Amino acid sequence: MIDNEELNIKKKKVPPVNPPKPQSESVKKMSEMSTYNGAALDKYSWSQNATEINVQIPIPEGTSAKQLDIKIDVKKLFVKIKS
Repeated sequence: MIDNEELNIKKKKVPPVNPPKPQSESVKKMSEMSTYNGAALDKYSWSQNATEINVQIPIPEGTSAKQLDIKIDVKKLFVKIKS
């Protein structure tokens, strides 16, 4: 027998899954990043809250993770494209 709660779960509509946007659109959206408690600078944007810091750095389209040199230190973040 189906109870009311189970019936309500079955009736819920699932929103369609949006396909990922191409990187070029993602880079364009970087300027729209919420920079509450942060800043949008020329080369990167950052924001923070009580538990985390978010940094967005635009990279050329088609760059793979293996082409990046990333070092995270207590007081520094280093990002470079290997070449």
